Amino acid sequence: MNTLDDYWAACEAEMAALTHARPTTAAEVITILRDYDPMGPAGASGDGFFSPANAGHTLYGPLLPAGWTFDWITADYHWQLTHPHTGDTLTYCEGDVYANTPQPTP
Repeated sequence: MNTLDDYWAACEAEMAALTHARPTTAAEVITILRDYDPMGPAGASGDGFFSPANAGHTLYGPLLPAGWTFDWITADYHWQLTHPHTGDTLTYCEGDVYANTPQPTP
């Protein structure tokens, strides 16, 4: 990233990729995050990172229309989704995304 404009453009490209792909597996989501997120794979404590939250976007926004459902949500920054057809889970905590490591309801 050379400029802040590049950062925001990468965030918008990430949102577009998630919306267009309609991913149904955790691996597909993580691949998109690693390929598009301006923080890249090195910027995450989890399996991936979601920077567009800094622009008011939510990761679950494009995932719910792809069939993902909430297991639980404590806040926009802490939740877990499961895809009913694949059984894959995504746990989100303050930008970090963890694939297939389901957590009990907090």
